[in-house]
Amino acid sequence: MKIGIKYCGGCNPKYDRVAFVDKLRKQCAHCEVKAVNNKETFDCVAVVCGCSVACAGLKDINTRKGFVMVREDNLDATVKHLQTLQCEASESDSKLYV
Repeated sequence: MKIGIKYCGGCNPKYDRVAFVDKLRKQCAHCEVKAVNNKETFDCVAVVCGCSVACAGLKDINTRKGFVMVREDNLDATVKHLQTLQCEASESDSKLYV
């Protein structure tokens, strides 16, 4: 599974988004985890936000199964949602919030 990573604007200095993604990469070692770009299509995209505003722009991001909006440092819930998307047979543009 190819997981894209999209970061928010970073207004919350108390939340280390990069450290969270490093843990996510280790937890999902069987997946390809990389920063999003508009030239690739990802199975799903984890949008790592530091607050409930979730300001990250999602325009021009190609995803087969939607987005996981990460608003808390909750690795277990994020991985669970990513696994749910991985198991879904159909494509979607849904957003799951963690």
